Amino acid sequence: MTEPRRPAGQQHAGVGVDAFGGQVIDPTANVIALVKGDVKRIDDLREAHEKSVEKDLAHVRESARQDREHAAEIDKLRSANIEAAAKRADSSIEALAKTQAALNAEVSGRVAALERIASESKGKEAVSDPQITKLINRMEDVVTSRDHGAGVSHGVGLSWGIVIAVIGVIGGIVVAFIK
Repeated sequence: MTEPRRPAGQQHAGVGVDAFGGQVIDPTANVIALVKGDVKRIDDLREAHEKSVEKDLAHVRESARQDREHAAEIDKLRSANIEAAAKRADSSIEALAKTQAALNAEVSGRVAALERIASESKGKEAVSDPQITKLINRMEDVVTSRDHGAGVSHGVGLSWGIVIAVIGVIGGIVVAFIK
């Protein structure tokens, strides 16, 4: 069945009916109420989201503040550790310097005693042994270089050289007396 056509320009008059002949209800008020409810829900969600973002931002700010505080504490501890290490190093250097000075004094005394013995033995001998002369010259070079040397490790190495030279001189003197 075809619906009758209305003539152009004529308006629809009367209450609308549905397929069963019942009155058609205008859904406008219902739609408006649903839209208002949806808008309120969206507004509530946006407000909750903004609160969540603010809370997260506050947490990030607090974490950054704590990080700065902890970094400052770590810097203080590092500074204290560096100062303590420097003090320990200074005291160790002073102790090593005192020990080296004592060793140098002891070795100088021994070398002086050996030089005295060597000069006494020169007076006793008419002819000196060339090996002993070389050793004495070498010892004098060692003593001279010790006086002009610098540094703890240089002094320790020099001390060993002197000890070896002293042993050589004593050996030479013993050989000279045995002849």
